[in-house]
Amino acid sequence: MNWQDASEIVCGKLWCGQLAINAVRHDLLFPPYDEIVKRIAKGDSKEDIILSVGINPIQSSIDAVESLNGLGNADWLGILEQTAIAHDAGMRLEKFGKKLQKGDEVDWGTINFIADKAQNGTGGKFVPLSEIEGLEVPFKKTGFVAIDEHLGGLPEVGQVIVAAAPGSGKTTFMADLASCWAVEHPQEKVAIFTLEMMARELKMRFSEVMHLTKEQQSRILVNDDILTPEEVISYAATIENLGLVCIDFADLLISGETTESTMAHIYRSFMLGAKKLGCPIVLLSQLSRNYDGGIPRPNHIRYTGLAEALAWMILMLYNPNTDWFAEDDADILPPVSGRAYILAWKVRGGFRLHKTDSPGAIQVNFKGDKGWRTNHPGNWFSLQKAI
Repeated sequence: MNWQDASEIVCGKLWCGQLAINAVRHDLLFPPYDEIVKRIAKGDSKEDIILSVGINPIQSSIDAVESLNGLGNADWLGILEQTAIAHDAGMRLEKFGKKLQKGDEVDWGTINFIADKAQNGTGGKFVPLSEIEGLEVPFKKTGFVAIDEHLGGLPEVGQVIVAAAPGSGKTTFMADLASCWAVEHPQEKVAIFTLEMMARELKMRFSEVMHLTKEQQSRILVNDDILTPEEVISYAATIENLGLVCIDFADLLISGETTESTMAHIYRSFMLGAKKLGCPIVLLSQLSRNYDGGIPRPNHIRYTGLAEALAWMILMLYNPNTDWFAEDDADILPPVSGRAYILAWKVRGGFRLHKTDSPGAIQVNFKGDKGWRTNHPGNWFSLQKAI
């Protein structure tokens, strides 16, 4: 059954009164059947439609319906949508095929994305609102107990910005999070793009913070090439069963001067990339030059307005034992030897937990050479006084 055949049958069933006009989207049908359905929806008489389109396609539609025999009750609207999606994917992939025949480079991530959407029947351009179930974006457990206990995990899809001053444990935090994810989700893979470290350096960092089995390590995939945001998304899209993407760190994705427009491009690329990949993207980021110690706040992130607008979640790391702090800051987040803080400043749609005392910070055991304690819930401190 191809797209033209399915269009012919759906058009015929509509013409014969076997389908309601509000159940059929004319844009899904093969020409000229789309025009016939469009005119029926407008209320044109059958005589006017025949004069405009011709009798042949209409007669072919009627004949097709009459020849269905026992298949008349099949889900022809579903079949129509599937064949329309397949046709759309074929048209889009044809362009890539021509490039490959010429020996040109192609975006394999986009090819895999198109193919996956076609296979899963989600390549259509629009979905009726009536068919969408209204739900909050679900959270996924990370295995990092403090994050799961106080935040509910990470969003199933979305950009998570993790910002901190140099030496605050960003890369170690990423290694801990990726390790916990690999343990928590044994069917999923984690992609790490390390632009600062060599792959072997990162492996040492993983070895220091957590002991993983060989199988768990095999699902943490590391890329230490210097890449653009588009290349990161394209490479990640080639990974099957991808559950999490981590990028260390944002500023190194820029070639040349760091400006508002270049940072905007990065934040926007990964916001859309998370949606394309269907998983959270954790982007490590530096603080701006106006940060001079104390509790880091969202306005200390480089070009904060863009970060806040395009991030699903904003986390910041703070160690008052090594970062300068004011007395007021010490009253809010007391310095305790061997402990640091994960600050949760933003969760899109509001905090699911700690609704009355958010934003907040999670006090977690931390050692520079051993990382963050991932198997303990830690303690929650409200940051409402710091806003």
